[in-house]
Amino acid sequence: MARLQREIAIDVPPAVVFDFLAQPERLPEWTPGVISVRRTSAGPVGVGTTTETLVEAFGVRQTLLGRCTTFVAPRRIVVENETAGGIKIGSVSIGKISSTSASELVPAGDGTRLIASLEYTLAAGFLSGLAESIAGPQMRSDFEQSLQNLKRLLEQQTAS
Repeated sequence: MARLQREIAIDVPPAVVFDFLAQPERLPEWTPGVISVRRTSAGPVGVGTTTETLVEAFGVRQTLLGRCTTFVAPRRIVVENETAGGIKIGSVSIGKISSTSASELVPAGDGTRLIASLEYTLAAGFLSGLAESIAGPQMRSDFEQSLQNLKRLLEQQTAS
């Protein structure tokens, strides 16, 4: 299992950041590779909310099935995802990706200190090491870029 973690200061109050993060459909606005997110459960977002996320990585589209496991407004959101049907290379499935993303929001003056983490497992049998060596650098780059995009987007919205 790989783990990425980063803290970033956002000049927006925690409640505003949390409300934005609690809209899974907005994920494509700030996360590289995410094409669309659709809620697959009824009712307001909270523990148990499920999603279907279409992502593109290395020229291949994958569907991730997600479930919110922690929802404590305006402090913490945790979502678990797993590839539907496994990791595909062309029409061949070679394993699966499982991930847990967590966002913890801490008041910092008038803004927010966001502690974001992503744990993921590339279960591809004997190809797992190779898959990690190929996908790992891209996962780290996308993780960092998503946080910078989130910060910019929220701060621009607040300034408007």
